[in-house]
Amino acid sequence: MAGMPDRRGDAVAAALGIITVRFGEPMPSAWCHYCGREGADTRDHVVARARGGSNAWWNLVPAHKACNAAKRDGSGYCSCAFCTRARDLNSVLRKAV
Repeated sequence: MAGMPDRRGDAVAAALGIITVRFGEPMPSAWCHYCGREGADTRDHVVARARGGSNAWWNLVPAHKACNAAKRDGSGYCSCAFCTRARDLNSVLRKAV
């Protein structure tokens, strides 16, 4: 789809130091997007699949299982540029379908 970010050389992810993770790829050794500590062991959907979120790399961030679970209650909401863009892109995709 036109206007979708390219994973290679993504300026938003690079500026924030975010390691992009694709669905189905092995998890890299990464920092948790939410707490900033090493050892992220899951991928978290910025916009949950249950809410229409995509499996695209721009909607996935590395996270600890506990941080991922904490996000469910709203405490892990992130307003960084990467997550804001993911919410915007998911919104556009839902409207396009």
